[in-house]
Amino acid sequence: MTSIASLFPDRRTLVVGFGITLGNTAQSAIPWISGSLVESAHLDIQQASWMITAEVFTMGIVMLGASAFVHRLPKKAVLIFATLLAIAAQIASIYVTQLGALALVRAVSGAAFGLVYSLASAIGAGAEAPQRTYGAAGTIALLLGVLINPMLGYGMQTYGAAGVFSGIVILAVVLAVPLFLISFKSFESSPTALNTIIADQHKPKDRLDMPSAAGVVLTMALMSAAVSGLYVFLERIAHSVGLEGTALGAGMSVVSLIGASGGVIAIFVSKRVGNVLPLLIGLPLVGVIILGIATAKNQPQFWSVFSALTVMFWFLYPFIFGLAARVDPKGRVASATGSGKILLASGGTALAGFLGANYGMQSYGYAAIVICLLSAVMAAWVVARLKGPSRLTALPSEAA
Repeated sequence: MTSIASLFPDRRTLVVGFGITLGNTAQSAIPWISGSLVESAHLDIQQASWMITAEVFTMGIVMLGASAFVHRLPKKAVLIFATLLAIAAQIASIYVTQLGALALVRAVSGAAFGLVYSLASAIGAGAEAPQRTYGAAGTIALLLGVLINPMLGYGMQTYGAAGVFSGIVILAVVLAVPLFLISFKSFESSPTALNTIIADQHKPKDRLDMPSAAGVVLTMALMSAAVSGLYVFLERIAHSVGLEGTALGAGMSVVSLIGASGGVIAIFVSKRVGNVLPLLIGLPLVGVIILGIATAKNQPQFWSVFSALTVMFWFLYPFIFGLAARVDPKGRVASATGSGKILLASGGTALAGFLGANYGMQSYGYAAIVICLLSAVMAAWVVARLKGPSRLTALPSEAA
């Protein structure tokens, strides 16, 4: 029987929760950045999508590069550096008006946030029960979204793009304070531990299963691409049903509260039906839900389907990252999964911009269904590669 206290097992969960919230800012702010660029900078939706793509793609590249040696990095020092760099990029974005220069600054922002996200994902993989840690951390991230979305929505409606970038600065400062205060001593690799890691890499039993690792990365990346593509014109969809910046931000806060249940539900579901069925059913459903949002005709439809998407995403999140931790407990696959999530997300934003501008938002909804079906196929393939019946039920670390 899972107790409420066990949902938040240790302070590692807080670090992962605050870290992924801060690192995921490049994605979570997409509706506000995109909408504000269309409104105040007078870009069209495709131009705005390319601006977002520059930031998100750079974030993914940095995460991919960091994944190979993230377990060796001095995590707190790198985290402080990356956070300060991200803050500087937001401040610069307020004053830069030339589009090419702004794209470069947003790329720097993406690199900084990518480092933060990579570190947080790797720290979660080292937990005794990684799936539980990721689930609880996702819940923390959504609860923090209750404060984030109204702030960015108000900033966009009142001050345009400058208001959004200023809001991200405030967000980074608020999230960084607890991360700087929490001791990372137990998360850092000691010299002895590092020597053990290096030595163990030569042992056959410790070699990374690259095909399984790639499969996990693609599972998360494809789902994220589908969701991120929707976010390019989410603010425009909301506008079409009569929702403006402040009202949208307030509503998204409520959705974050509802969505926080996804991670909690995942913890209980994994103990009862295992880890396979939720992925095989949930991933295709994400695509269907995205189509529902893209074709929303009124506010009740928009809010109900958007709430379902948020719950489903954070329900699936711990299952995918738990699978990554099972393939590699050292965090390399978890970090690479985060980078794949971001890299293909940039492809999703570019695809959404193209389809939305040329064929309408509904066309992207159908594309999202295909993308999510491919994600489910990858998940099934990874499960088939993992030998032994224990992989088809709850993970051993979650069964306690």
